[in-house]
Amino acid sequence: MHQLLGRLGVHVPYSSLHRFAKTHCGFGATPRVTVRMADVPPGEVAEIDFGRLGRVRDPETGKARLAWALVVVLACSRHQYVHITYSQRVADVIGGLEDAWAFFGGVVHRLVIDNFPAAVTTADRYDPIFQRTFEEYARYRGFLIDAAPVRAPTGKPHVERGIQYVRESFFRGETWHDLPHVHAAAIRWCREVAGVRVHGTTQQHPLAVFETVERAALRPIETARFDPPQWALCKVHPDHHLSVGKAFYSLPTRYIGKQVWVRRDTQLVRIYLEGTLIKTHPLQAPGGKATDHTDYPAVLTAYTLRDPARIIRQAEGHGGAVGQFAAALLAGTFPWAKLRQAQALLRLGEKYGWARVNASCQRALAFDLVNVRRLEHMLRADLETVPAPAAAAGDADVRVFPLRPRFARANSSFSHTTPALAPASHPQLALAIPSTTIPIPHHED
Repeated sequence: MHQLLGRLGVHVPYSSLHRFAKTHCGFGATPRVTVRMADVPPGEVAEIDFGRLGRVRDPETGKARLAWALVVVLACSRHQYVHITYSQRVADVIGGLEDAWAFFGGVVHRLVIDNFPAAVTTADRYDPIFQRTFEEYARYRGFLIDAAPVRAPTGKPHVERGIQYVRESFFRGETWHDLPHVHAAAIRWCREVAGVRVHGTTQQHPLAVFETVERAALRPIETARFDPPQWALCKVHPDHHLSVGKAFYSLPTRYIGKQVWVRRDTQLVRIYLEGTLIKTHPLQAPGGKATDHTDYPAVLTAYTLRDPARIIRQAEGHGGAVGQFAAALLAGTFPWAKLRQAQALLRLGEKYGWARVNASCQRALAFDLVNVRRLEHMLRADLETVPAPAAAAGDADVRVFPLRPRFARANSSFSHTTPALAPASHPQLALAIPSTTIPIPHHED
């Protein structure tokens, strides 16, 4: 108001304006009443908040990027840790907290946070909804998440003024090379400057109080460093696979077309349906594929694996002749080129019965006939029921021998040599060449 009056040409002392507003406008008539909260026990509470620092060069791009400080303050001792990052994603928050617990040597029981999107999905004074990965991290470390009310700085008073203190005392006015340089300097500053100062409220050295009172009250770190996962909702495609992180992972046939949740970290990919774990795969690089061939229907597994031996074993289980027929069918350098015929052979048993198929295979092998389509023609014509040729007198059995091909010739029949014509300068060689008359057909026209 004093500035606006000055722009309008009304120049009065500020004290006079204050007395006027207090007397005639009720300014400051009802002073705000506050209370001081009781001190928290050692090791119970830590408060965190993000604060903007300034621009720091990124060595990967060569450009200056905005750097943020994640400040973690222990409410009892006021000892603090500062984590420097370029972003406020959930992985950066979790990474900063993991470094903070390692710096303090333990974990608190309750963590008071601001309502930043990396930790809180839906802000609410009484029942906030936390981000899925951050809530999983809280369970992993065993602390309770306590979200401060929206736009209420008094909800986290110990860290609220700490952001400005970090910016003014540590960051401003210094020359920084890159983010690791800032991060290393921030850790040193927490120990050598912020930790040994006389705190304005407690009138004690935060580091000394931490070492003597609070360190022993922290819960020990008993598990390995948390690996932040990424969650995604995916659909299982008709080829039994889903795509996440530009890689493919298989699921059994019964899950085709369903929506599933996929949890992906740096080691494993876990797939959930309605909260139940249904499949686990090792993480694949982009473009990779993790396929469990047992997820396919049993009749297609051998084909997808290009495993002729497996099909032969399946055929042998339905009859000796069927196994011999499959072995003869898949013999050769490239047996997988006839895998579709082998699959058709296995389907014949479902249609005609394995007893008939085994008898037909026995008859086809006797004639050296290894063809699935003609084998099915034999089954349609019931040829397996036709008796064998009559045996001659005294013969125990009749064996069928394949006839020799009718037009087979020796290899020498296809080897032709044409004598070279002798040059004109050697007439004696020319006489050795017999003369041949080639008739030329005569046509009327």
